[in-house]
Amino acid sequence: APAVRALWRMRPSRELDIVANPPDVGRQMLSYYGVRTIALRDGELGAERLQQALQAIEQVLPGARPVYHRDGVSIYDVGQVRQPQPFLVLRAGWLDVEGKGPDVGRWMGESAALTLVNPAPAARLVRLALDVTSYQRARPLTLRIDGHLVGTFVVPPSAHTIRLAFALPAGEHRLDLVSPTDQEAVAPGRALSILVTRVAVTP
Repeated sequence: APAVRALWRMRPSRELDIVANPPDVGRQMLSYYGVRTIALRDGELGAERLQQALQAIEQVLPGARPVYHRDGVSIYDVGQVRQPQPFLVLRAGWLDVEGKGPDVGRWMGESAALTLVNPAPAARLVRLALDVTSYQRARPLTLRIDGHLVGTFVVPPSAHTIRLAFALPAGEHRLDLVSPTDQEAVAPGRALSILVTRVAVTP
């Protein structure tokens, strides 16, 4: 998960750009994957590396302050998640992010995937929304969860939102997006299908 990788690599994650997760998604991810505390050996890091590590912690746990700091070691408490919320993580198939600030998006080729997580102990009703635009012409977009067909939708070459509601079992699930491609008319000549500018899951 991006929150775990950001802390492991000690630098902020860039994998959350098109994913609209809950505000406390960092704590949600860490709690789901069993991370309860963060130990930072800041006394062993250079200034630049320390700054990156602190930025990663701020991204994952906004406003967090060490509960312990001594002898070059800072301990952060992840804290309790009172109400587990579903969240999304980008997987393979996405091209590099394009745009700046809130106006960003990622193209996919023939296929791309996300991990959809329900951290609650039981199945729950969730709503999935994808803001999408097709490359140059209308084309079908097929969605599958854990290999099971959800549906096929025609995406126009203009901004469009796909909305779904379904029961999501507890745990991790793979969401696959599949669509035929066209070759980009200009360099670098990528095979493009669908531009996704936002994907969100809510209870």
